[in-house]
Amino acid sequence: MENFQAVLDYLASVRNINYGGCGFSAYAMYLWLEKRGMLSKDATVVYGYDSTLCGYKRNVDFLNGNSNVAGACDHVALFNEGKFFDSSGELEADWGYGINTFIFVPIDKLHKFMEVSLQGSWNSSFERDKYVPKIQKKLEIDFGIKKYQN
Repeated sequence: MENFQAVLDYLASVRNINYGGCGFSAYAMYLWLEKRGMLSKDATVVYGYDSTLCGYKRNVDFLNGNSNVAGACDHVALFNEGKFFDSSGELEADWGYGINTFIFVPIDKLHKFMEVSLQGSWNSSFERDKYVPKIQKKLEIDFGIKKYQN
């Protein structure tokens, strides 16, 4: 991939990426930018929740060291250069999903949190076993999840 827009375009072409694969998408963007030294100082992955806060406490507990379990949320985005992104591009304030609560994953916990949470229960519309290896290969990244490593 020659630029960030090409990464977004590729991820947007992956079937059901925002229906169970948004975590992989956001983390793929992060890893791609990180590998090229293109992350801003405020860059991280952000987990977003609507008013139901489904999974919020579990993920906060993991990040605070009170649990070994992390998992899904309502939507996941990359935060870079003061803006939110998913595979569709730059997002509005509520991300178009009614998101009103956010977890900005601390950088020092990002890789471990993503490794654990991406193995949790997510929308099964996104075919992980089919698409995750393809995303890693195409973007020349590694999610750090043994199941998907070559």
